[in-house]
Amino acid sequence: MKKLLTFMLALVMAFACLSTLIGCGKDRYADYDPDNFIADTSNPKIVKEPITITMFHPKAQIQPSWDEMRLWQEIEKITNIKIEFREADSSAYKDLRSLQWVNKDEWPDLFYGNNTLDEQMKYSKLGAITPLNDDDGEWGNLLEQYAPNYMAMMEKYPGIEKQATLDDGLMYSFTSINTVPRDLTYKMYVNKDWMEAEYGEGYEPQTVEEFKDMLIKFKDISTLNGQAIPLIGAGGGLGYVKNFILSAFGYTTSAIDVLPGTDEIVYVAATENYKAFLKYMNDLYNEGLLYQNSYSATTADVKAFGNKGLLGAFQGAGAFVIVGNDLDASYTSLSPITSSYSPVVDGVPQKLHLELNGFLPQFAMMTSTTPYKREIVRLIDWFYTEEAAMLATFGVENEHWEYTDDTKTNWRMILPEGTTNVETFRATLSPTAGLGAGAIGYRSYETVRYETDAANRKINQETEKYIPYLTSFPYGLKFTEEETDRKAIIETDINNHIKQYEMEFITGKRDIESGWQGHIDALKGYGLDELIDIYQAAYDRYMNI
Repeated sequence: MKKLLTFMLALVMAFACLSTLIGCGKDRYADYDPDNFIADTSNPKIVKEPITITMFHPKAQIQPSWDEMRLWQEIEKITNIKIEFREADSSAYKDLRSLQWVNKDEWPDLFYGNNTLDEQMKYSKLGAITPLNDDDGEWGNLLEQYAPNYMAMMEKYPGIEKQATLDDGLMYSFTSINTVPRDLTYKMYVNKDWMEAEYGEGYEPQTVEEFKDMLIKFKDISTLNGQAIPLIGAGGGLGYVKNFILSAFGYTTSAIDVLPGTDEIVYVAATENYKAFLKYMNDLYNEGLLYQNSYSATTADVKAFGNKGLLGAFQGAGAFVIVGNDLDASYTSLSPITSSYSPVVDGVPQKLHLELNGFLPQFAMMTSTTPYKREIVRLIDWFYTEEAAMLATFGVENEHWEYTDDTKTNWRMILPEGTTNVETFRATLSPTAGLGAGAIGYRSYETVRYETDAANRKINQETEKYIPYLTSFPYGLKFTEEETDRKAIIETDINNHIKQYEMEFITGKRDIESGWQGHIDALKGYGLDELIDIYQAAYDRYMNI
């Protein structure tokens, strides 16, 4: 009880401090020397004499304390900037982050990672965050002055600026950039040996009808370990199996999307396309082509079947993750398929595949109280180089990785003797081990694609077939506080409804035809029309940036 009261008091103080932006206590920046800064962006050193900045960040369980992580030790050598880390374990991250705002005099200089757009919207209005591109502000356009690498990235990828810019026309957080296709998709894997035995080498189903025909043939296959499972999904319902098949019906998600060829927001789970998808999935279920316990299956269950060689088709980041290294060669990724509901261009049905967001505008954000604005902008700008992309992910050249040819193109990791888990080792080098690619500024395909590891090269090749078809609802929509609050309430109810009804429709516990109108009425009762209006307003604002 005492801990609870203390925490509640801290939150009360947080609101009080934020509403007035008044702090108390000694000025910890009294000794700041502006002449210590090196403005020359070609100089790897950022300050003449060493300085220390404070940084709040999430920490994954697999990681050591960040002051022991090799990346930050190298950064200190390169830039002359030492970082005082304020670590927050992922299990308590949200509460610990809230407490960082309690006392203005104790704000960190830098928030590293997880700077959500909602938080940016909130604290930018309170003047608590430093804008990066304020031409009329005290510091001017910090990006144009001190971030040439990031500016080059924004020119190369216009989506960065669009996602990161708030409604006031300013950017408050750097964007993490990931150009590695295998990170931005989930693959649909199929047993290549079974498929080619039935159809011949090089065959791939092109339509939902051909996909179903393939699963029917898989159903008759008996292996040494049991009867084949034609199709399986797991994790949050059907996992990305749902997205793969739904994409054949014109949408990559069952939630909010844009009506093809328009700027009109639709909720996919209320469309005829989604209804047709449900009927198709129900047919697969009734004919025993979809694993009957997919909705309760865990990833561990899928792996158990995969290791026995029982799986015909499944989704995953890599086949070996599910079926193991020994069976990996028997599987290949499957290209997107189409149906009569696919969008048509010049008479040709268009294939679609879900693209995950490679631009997350929440990488690094400065508080307004720090005087180290120029220093931090230069520090973060360093991350957007090919050199940094390697160091920040794989460690130091010739110590943790090395080139394998004279052209310095292909490369391999150097693993300590006895290493049994590569990610555990990488966690001593990089925050991406445990937190993902968004934990650094730039993950470059130009370097990752040339790794000599056979498994990663295979995944790269398996991913490339999706690149022409990648699509998604625009990431980076910004919502007002009122919109955010209403959206959260409505979406909680609707998401719970969809989860239940989708399972019942597909498994036949609820008849699709007789139950469809009740499904639509329930969605509207939860506030579907209001939700669409909220997204439409945010989408219109986004398109006008």
